[in-house]
Amino acid sequence: MSILVTMDAKEGIEAIRIVNPREAIPIHYNDYRVFKSPLEDFKKAVTAAGLDDRVRYLSHGETYRFEVPDRRLSAGPRS
Repeated sequence: MSILVTMDAKEGIEAIRIVNPREAIPIHYNDYRVFKSPLEDFKKAVTAAGLDDRVRYLSHGETYRFEVPDRRLSAGPRS
C-alpha cells in the first residue's frame, strides 16, 4: 500500500478537481526539501486551470476562519 503525502502542481490541480472544494488552501508547501515543486509552480497551474477564485494562499503563521453554512450546522451528524 502506498500513500501520497506530497504533490506537485499538476497533482494539486487534480486533487482540487476530484475533491471539488469551495475553497482550497495549500499548506506545507515549503517546509521540507522533498517537495516536488515550489508553490509558484502551483500558483501558475491554478491560474492556467482557471481556479484562481477557488484557492486561498496563507502566509506562514496566518490564520483562516472557515465559514460553515447554517444548514450544515443544523443537519446533525452524517451517517
